[in-house]
Amino acid sequence: MEGIPYLQVPREIMNQLGIEVVSCDDSDYRIKVFTTSRPIGATYSSMDGSGSFYKYTGAETSGRLRVDLAGQPAMILRFQHLREPSRIAFRDDGVLGGYEEKDAPFASTFSPTGAYYDAWISLLWNRVPEENFVSLVQVQDRYWQAAILRFIDKKDIRSSAPYLLRQLETPLPSSDQARLLLRWNDERVLQPLHKLMPRINMIQDYKMVFVAMKAFKHFKKVESVPHILRFMERMDQRYPKKTYDGRVEAIEALKAISGKDLGSDLNLWQKWAADNDLWSP
Repeated sequence: MEGIPYLQVPREIMNQLGIEVVSCDDSDYRIKVFTTSRPIGATYSSMDGSGSFYKYTGAETSGRLRVDLAGQPAMILRFQHLREPSRIAFRDDGVLGGYEEKDAPFASTFSPTGAYYDAWISLLWNRVPEENFVSLVQVQDRYWQAAILRFIDKKDIRSSAPYLLRQLETPLPSSDQARLLLRWNDERVLQPLHKLMPRINMIQDYKMVFVAMKAFKHFKKVESVPHILRFMERMDQRYPKKTYDGRVEAIEALKAISGKDLGSDLNLWQKWAADNDLWSP
């Protein structure tokens, strides 16, 4: 049962809302979870062509939350979700587990479906003050955050902006947080994006690169220029062929900010920035 979010995530939600979690005998209401989850696996080819491996990266989950209040009819929220196996999977000998479903780790297949979290969101929305609800983006579970960000996006809940900005300052920021702030034309997103640029990992954070460059291009602030140039300098050294994701977008951002077209040569952009007191090697 370790890692299954029946208790961990709801407990963090309740703590964030200031609701005390106690034993059933002492509680004002009870929430029961009934669920069935079936892991779905697929066979993947090794990147080096040495063979293939099997991994569970999908799941089908269904169930319900039952809320019992004293003297009132039970409230039931049903959920169902299908997550197809991903197109790409990294080999991890610790979770290969063989070819039988019973070998798949339940927590890692249950969490990504998101349905369980969607049910909790439906339960809380309009039942707690909006200010308290939007604070739940701070609950540190990536699948919970993905679910609540989808909901905030769908409902266009812009009062969540201060919390999204705060989350971008944490060790595990999400490109969806930045994307929402950009869609809302919130210029405050630039500061955390500037701070993120030196530590962006192209393998893990490629989506954040695209969102960041789109924001820099959109807002056209000269303060973004040195951050773009340092990113390009670092990545050009790592990838001499200069074919990495984000480089074209970085050039487009520089063009939008400068109003000039100096091509794709980093040296020319650095010279322009230095001439305008925006860059010092």
